Amino acid sequence: MNGKTNLLALKRKMLTARIARQRLDLAHDARILEVPLGAIDKGISFLKYMKAHPVIPAAAAVFCFVLKPGKTFRWARRIWFFAKFYKNVRNKLAA
Repeated sequence: MNGKTNLLALKRKMLTARIARQRLDLAHDARILEVPLGAIDKGISFLKYMKAHPVIPAAAAVFCFVLKPGKTFRWARRIWFFAKFYKNVRNKLAA
């Protein structure tokens, strides 16, 4: 019986080591997916926010229809530029 117990203990140690190795591999693979999954989470949060505040997309649509397309794109470029500028300044001040 003692030999069988030792064999089971050895198998248990081998399985435990294998499980630990698999956990490390899974943690490494999860780190690789962290950035894409974070972007998906942000997108889902944005859609939930828009669903909770339907006035914002409605106002944006009216804004696009009231202005001519050229003016709409010009304003969109300005807003995009100032948003990137604000983000860069905020990041540099935080560092």
